[in-house]
Amino acid sequence: TVQPVYQPDEELSVDIGTSATLRCCISENEVGIIAWFKQPNRKKPQLMVTMFKSAGETFYDGFQKSNFLIKRFSNCFNMTILKTTQSDEAMYYCVLMEINPVFADGTYLKIKDVHATAASETSVPALCDNSVMFKPTLHGNSTNMKTVLGLGTALGVCGLLIFSLIYFVLRKNIENSRVNAYMKGPGTRQ
Repeated sequence: TVQPVYQPDEELSVDIGTSATLRCCISENEVGIIAWFKQPNRKKPQLMVTMFKSAGETFYDGFQKSNFLIKRFSNCFNMTILKTTQSDEAMYYCVLMEINPVFADGTYLKIKDVHATAASETSVPALCDNSVMFKPTLHGNSTNMKTVLGLGTALGVCGLLIFSLIYFVLRKNIENSRVNAYMKGPGTRQ
C-alpha cells in the first residue's frame, strides 16, 4: 500500500554550518495541512512549521522563518535549514494533519562537527534519577507519537459528540414543550 505521507531519507548527515534539506512527499490524492516536527534527542517533539499544499506557511515559537527555506515540488514539501548548528541534530517528522494525523517515519539529521572527537560522539550521559529516556532510532520511532496524537484526537471527537448530543436533546425537549403548549391551545393555559 502507498503511504499517504513519507520521507525518503532515513538519515541525513551534513557538516556544521552547511545547509540540510529534509524531504517529505504525500500521495497525489491527499490534501490538507503539512507540518514539520523536530524531536531533539531525549526531548519532546516541537512543532516547527505548518503549511498548506498550495502555498503559505506558519512558523512557530523558536523557529525563525529566515533560518529556513520551504520548497514545494508537485506533492513534495522540502524544508531546508539554511545554516545548520549542533542544536539542529534531531529527528524530524513530516506530518499530514488530518482528523487522525499521519506521521512519516522521520529523518534523523546528524550534524558533523569537524572538530569533534570520536569519543564525544559515542558517549552517553549516565542517568542518576532512575528516569527512562527515549532515544530516537535511525529507522524512526513514531509509534508513541502516533498513539498520543491518535488518542488526543479521539478524545476531542468524543467531547464534540457528547456536546452535540446534549445540544440536540435539549433542543428536542424545547421543541416538544412548544408543540405541547400549542396543542393545548390558548384557552387551556393558566
